[in-house]
Amino acid sequence: MAKDIIINFEDSCAEVQSEKLAKIEISLDNDKNTNKTRFMANETAYLRIYPNGLSPTLKSTLGTVSISSKDMMMDITEEIVFTRDNSAELKYLPTNAIKYSWIGRDPNVKPQFADKTITFPKEITGVLKVSYQSKYDSIKLFSKSEGTIIVEAYTDSYYGSITVNFLGAQSTEKRDVTLTVKDACSKSIVAGAKIYVDGKYIGVTNNSGVINLGERSVGTHTIKATKEGYTDSDKDTILNDEFIVPEVTN
Repeated sequence: MAKDIIINFEDSCAEVQSEKLAKIEISLDNDKNTNKTRFMANETAYLRIYPNGLSPTLKSTLGTVSISSKDMMMDITEEIVFTRDNSAELKYLPTNAIKYSWIGRDPNVKPQFADKTITFPKEITGVLKVSYQSKYDSIKLFSKSEGTIIVEAYTDSYYGSITVNFLGAQSTEKRDVTLTVKDACSKSIVAGAKIYVDGKYIGVTNNSGVINLGERSVGTHTIKATKEGYTDSDKDTILNDEFIVPEVTN
């Protein structure tokens, strides 16, 4: 059975922009979790929270959640797609020198890095692979019960959330997933949006705003959509940065 999902994409509507908070990024810590994305009751799931040093209020719909350590260093590798673009942003703030290389043909133009921003003196087309380090704080989530748990982190100026599955043993089952991207204000479809799943570039939405994401394993996956004139979907306040592929039930 196929799984259809819809992501609402925020543009520059004045009403939406006025309500915007800065984004807190929360993700599973694959190193501490040994790449598990699904947990049993009475297990601990470890999360990474960025920016570091915010000391946010933490809430969870099940179990207990708390900061376990601060100012941890993480290695980041991003593949950033440029299609007649001259700028882009890294997901995290680098804390050291940035290394980069081109995947495929080198456009022979050097990027300039300033904080999280990458700029070129002209529009280019290519895939830039960037490696750097950034800092995060570590969160631990413990639950005695099974269930889907929402974890929230917030301050007066920042907000972020993540869904964590405490639904039993890791499943090897996969389902075909199709994504539809819509404008959050007008609800119209968005063609030509670049789509990333679990940090990897997938492709662009067609004229119907649809893209097939292929077979995805049961569990939680991260998703990001970008397009010129829109706020990147991982930087807005809409809760659409992840999706869950459920098991097939008879």
